Amino acid sequence: MRSERPAVAARPRTVEVEPDLGAIVRRMASAVFVTDAVGRLTWANAAFERQCGYALDELRGRTPGAVLQGPRTDAEVAARIRRAVAAGDALRVEILNYRKGGDPLWVDLDLQPLHDRRGAVQAYFCVQTDISTQRAAIDRLQREMRLRAGAETAARVGAWWTRMGTDQFDWSPEIFRILRIAITDVPDKHLERPAFGEAGVQDIVQHVRMSARTGRPFETEIPLPGDDAPRRWVRVYGAPVMSDGLCTEMFGALQDITQEKALEAEVLAAAGRERTQIAVDLHDELGQELTGLRLAIDALRARAAAHGPELLPDIDRAQHWALRAIAATRTLSRELSSLALQNGLGAALVDFAARLPPGRCTLEVEPAAEALLPPECHEDLFRIAQEAVQNAVKHGAARRVRVALRATPGELRLTVGDDGAGFQPGDRPPGIGLTSMRYRAGRIGGLLTLLSAPGEGTEVIVTMPRAR
Repeated sequence: MRSERPAVAARPRTVEVEPDLGAIVRRMASAVFVTDAVGRLTWANAAFERQCGYALDELRGRTPGAVLQGPRTDAEVAARIRRAVAAGDALRVEILNYRKGGDPLWVDLDLQPLHDRRGAVQAYFCVQTDISTQRAAIDRLQREMRLRAGAETAARVGAWWTRMGTDQFDWSPEIFRILRIAITDVPDKHLERPAFGEAGVQDIVQHVRMSARTGRPFETEIPLPGDDAPRRWVRVYGAPVMSDGLCTEMFGALQDITQEKALEAEVLAAAGRERTQIAVDLHDELGQELTGLRLAIDALRARAAAHGPELLPDIDRAQHWALRAIAATRTLSRELSSLALQNGLGAALVDFAARLPPGRCTLEVEPAAEALLPPECHEDLFRIAQEAVQNAVKHGAARRVRVALRATPGELRLTVGDDGAGFQPGDRPPGIGLTSMRYRAGRIGGLLTLLSAPGEGTEVIVTMPRAR
């Protein structure tokens, strides 16, 4: 009996296929060309012809650079290519060439030497990729960055950014220049306190937190620490980026307003001189005229008492209004001049509060706080309190206003709060009153903070370090 051999599965035959590299290169989308050992073009695929606009026969036997390079080609990059070919080295560069019609063509050129068995260079295999679109985008970005940098420098405005809940933040170079800090790629968190001062940092943090909570932009002005004359000031803007009710990022700007503040100082000084002159004129001119009027009314009343008693009621009314006009003139003259402060800040505040309707203003002045204040600070703090109270009554329709001057272990604080209508800070540009209050606070080394919200009243706070 014949034994059956087990069936053996047929093995698939391996077919060795020699790749046709020439056909592959010809069909490649990338531009490919080959040169001889000294860089003269010997062959190019169709993609190269389409890219540069030249037919192979127009370039054969010539160095591509001699034909494709033009007036704006970087001479150093072109020289690097020639040195690589002379040394037999590989090279990859970006270079500006020109198409046959003269249009610019940015390419990424990858140059690879081909060696024979003895290691001698026989040819160069080159792949050239069109990167004109990418370079155009880079050029646009660079132009925009130059324009932004120029605008920032001209306007003395820098940009900043922070990611909320992290230590990530960034400043544009102009902020470094404004703050007189060496420019770095990543700003150091520890730079903030020496740059803005302790009170300035607290003010910025407070505004950033409120902006993040409410979703509203903010604006604040900060005097920078130092002994510069005039004192340097910056205005800080911030705008939150909200996502699902939470602030994730904040973008803003920082503007150098030193010149603006110097001009404000000149205006304020001129206004002070004018106010003093008006006070003198009220006292010396109008006050004297009203006093003469009162004396004339007194004389008329004496004659009327003897010869025309029926006129006495009218004369008494005229006398009453004359006395009121004299009192009002004296009060106004006193408020306009610095005489109100001759007995100190506390006495001036008491006198000012007493002239408001009964119960309208409550006052708390700690004697220790007043004693710690240098005399040159009294008028500025009095004018700030005066302006804040008048704003509360006139614009905020406040029924009650609280004025307090207190001392804490680290600072002196003047607070003016009210129960008026309130408003949203940043919804409108600051007026002359707020601007002058900020300037006065900064002039005496303090910082003014404004807290308000619609329907929640307003609080003006001036903080000053105790050690000056």
